[in-house]
Amino acid sequence: MLETIYLVFNEGYSASGGNEMIRYELCEDAMRLTKMLAASPVIQNKSNVFAVLSLMLLNASRFRSRLDGEGNILTLENQDRSLWDKELMNQGFYYLEQSTSDRTVSIYHLLATISAWHCAAPDYGSTNWQGILDMYDHLLLLDRSPLVQLNRSIAVCKVYGPERALMEVEAIKRNGSFEPNHLFYSTEAEFYLEMADFQKAVACLQKAIVLSPLEAERALLKKKLERCLQNKF
Repeated sequence: MLETIYLVFNEGYSASGGNEMIRYELCEDAMRLTKMLAASPVIQNKSNVFAVLSLMLLNASRFRSRLDGEGNILTLENQDRSLWDKELMNQGFYYLEQSTSDRTVSIYHLLATISAWHCAAPDYGSTNWQGILDMYDHLLLLDRSPLVQLNRSIAVCKVYGPERALMEVEAIKRNGSFEPNHLFYSTEAEFYLEMADFQKAVACLQKAIVLSPLEAERALLKKKLERCLQNKF
């Protein structure tokens, strides 16, 4: 049941089509149900429940900063952190601490800790990327999906540089369950931009635009493509 509830939250958190970037009602329902599980006397071991609730609260605390006034996507680097909901964030920190009482380590614990590292940074430049990379290294022991590897490659880039990150991307391509998607190509484009390899970045961005299911995402990628074609990064 807990996994299903989290999948509902995740569906709302990252809408997969149309013009809705965030489906708030799904996220709110998922958090409400998880809080009910956390308060239930029937469930004795609530470590995973607390971890999932922490993950939801920490991610939800940043909802208001993900879009600008015109509905355009703002990347984490460009978000106004004063808009982050401190109350939700503190609740997330609290439940993360509660989730560690029996030393259980699950996928949810690791994902919540990664989100906590992002929330704890006063600005993007202060993000503890080494701590985040350490969590992804542990996460790989439980989940070697292409998405986890892709997200880990971003932390690799921050810690070791884009060349190393591109090596990680090549490893993802060799994953038997890998299917090309917009997230893969947009992330690969960022690594090439870090290296000022605009020609390869353009090719990746063009693929990402074609595959992106959301209009807001396509708009963001098109802006990056335009800047890339003008070498203005």
